[in-house]
Amino acid sequence: MWNFLKANLSRQDVITCLEGILSGESYVWSDFTDVPIRDPELDEIRLKVLALEHTHPPGPSDYNLNPNGQEIVRSIIKELQGTLDGRA
Repeated sequence: MWNFLKANLSRQDVITCLEGILSGESYVWSDFTDVPIRDPELDEIRLKVLALEHTHPPGPSDYNLNPNGQEIVRSIIKELQGTLDGRA
């Protein structure tokens, strides 16, 4: 059966979710990674972050990702903020 449920998130919404992931809000991780995003570009970001769970798993004192994975998320946030700043 096809899953037609897709989140209608904006770039700012994705930034907010990623910031929540970095701050350790565990429910944000599943909310963000479990539901595809309608915008294909933003959904690619969702998939990239989801893959980090396996390539950069959390250690005993980490929340969702290890420090290297967290740095990747920070760089994604900076990139998204740059695209927001460049829009009229």
